[in-house]
Amino acid sequence: MRFKTSFLINSSKLPILVALTFVLLAFSIIKCDLKLVGATSERWNSGINGGGSGTEYYFNIKINTAKNLQFDSVWVNGKCLPTYISNTSLSVSQNPVNFKKNETITLRASDLSLNNTISISKPVKYKGDALIRYYLDDKTKYLIIKKITPKESINRP
Repeated sequence: MRFKTSFLINSSKLPILVALTFVLLAFSIIKCDLKLVGATSERWNSGINGGGSGTEYYFNIKINTAKNLQFDSVWVNGKCLPTYISNTSLSVSQNPVNFKKNETITLRASDLSLNNTISISKPVKYKGDALIRYYLDDKTKYLIIKKITPKESINRP
């Protein structure tokens, strides 16, 4: 009797286990538009008097879609910064860039001591070091950056 009771308890949980399996399988099939490869920051100081200082943020992102994709802002340290994009075939640009699927780009943002930041509140709540806003076929989407790894500070010539 003990075996049968144990079997009944397990068989009553079977539909739940099957449902959870299908949910996990569905999530593994859904591909994300973007994949964060790495995020770093680098503080810098100008080598000339009055040249300023700031922090550069670099987000290496793999593009997993062939759809139209554009970036515009990143929220970091309570500030909204404009983004600049570069890849192996294009120079740094603020203009919209068409990416190829499976291409890795570098999204860059500069926080200068000259206070060039845009005053825009965070569009969504998030937990992490930064939030990137992008547009996929005119739909607004967000990529949460959980951790930005700081590099050693540099003094520029």
